[in-house]
This record gives sequence, C-alpha cells and structure tokens, in this order.
Amino acid sequence: MSKTLDLNELPSRDRLEEDRYVAAWRDAADDRTPLLVERVSEAIDARRPMLAARLVGLIDEDVASGEPHIARARSAARLLIRTPDRVDPAILEDFMSAWRRGRKMYMDRVRRRHRSRHGAKRPRQPRRR
Repeated sequence: MSKTLDLNELPSRDRLEEDRYVAAWRDAADDRTPLLVERVSEAIDARRPMLAARLVGLIDEDVASGEPHIARARSAARLLIRTPDRVDPAILEDFMSAWRRGRKMYMDRVRRRHRSRHGAKRPRQPRRR
C-alpha cells in the first residue's frame, strides 16, 4: 500500500518521490494553481531548481508571469532543456585545451604587470602554476 502524497509540502530529495509529486500535481485540478505557484517558490527557496523547473512546466505561461520565483524557475527549466546529458569527449577536450591556453595567457599578463610595478625584470626562478 503506497502512502498518499501531501501536495502542501515538498517531497524528499529522492528522484522517485519527486516523480510521484510532479505526477500528482499533473493530475490535480486547475483551481490549485496558486498553491502550485507557492510550491515552486518553496522549491526555489529550498535550492531545488530541478524540482522547480519540473513544476513550473505545469503552470500556464500567462499565470503568475510577474512573480520573480516563477521567472527563475522558467530560466532553470530552459537551462535543463539545453544541457545535454552526455558531453562528447572530443568537444570537452577542445574546450579544456582552449581554456588552458586562455588561462596561461591571462596569468602571463598578470605576472608581467605585477613584475613591472615592482621593478623585477626577470626573476631567477619564476613561479608557474
């Protein structure tokens, strides 16, 4: 026998509990939309953007569009949709090599600027990271 879900409080952080909770809200009546808006706000406050993104998908676009929590949950939903589940290793390696080159150029520029301020032209043993 399964326990009934209480729609007045957020579920535990278990993925199955969240799935059941979202399914219960999907089956709930349309007149409970203000309560759903409150649950989205609570999910944002509880630092649970995935749950908030899933719940905000059940709210119509025109309902509570001025609420800041709803706007944040909608942006979290857009981010979750755009984020791939698996990143191609070749793309990741290209990104990391470009990041290392950019980081090295930045650190070299900072070192040159720092050395020029303090008059050290060439240190004997420069520190590299």
